[in-house]
Amino acid sequence: MTAPAPRGPNIINNHIAKRAPSRHDNARQPTLAQRLSDPTTRWRRITVTSWYGGQDRHLAVVSGTALWYHPGKCVPIRWVLVRDLAGEFEP
Repeated sequence: MTAPAPRGPNIINNHIAKRAPSRHDNARQPTLAQRLSDPTTRWRRITVTSWYGGQDRHLAVVSGTALWYHPGKCVPIRWVLVRDLAGEFEP
């Protein structure tokens, strides 16, 4: 995953460039596994009510955006990483 390209026109020689952003123009983001083990990741605690069995489940989530490259155009995506605070489920 890579960071989304900065907004605004690409200006080259006083002309607005019409090319699409290159894959190499964007910085590579950390993988989800790296985000999971990074102590600086800013997790947000949430409570899911009526979890299986009717009990509340406490989770930690973090999300962001990235560009997904595949044949054709690059596609902006939203990724979400969910962590079970009780430790019963893998992220």
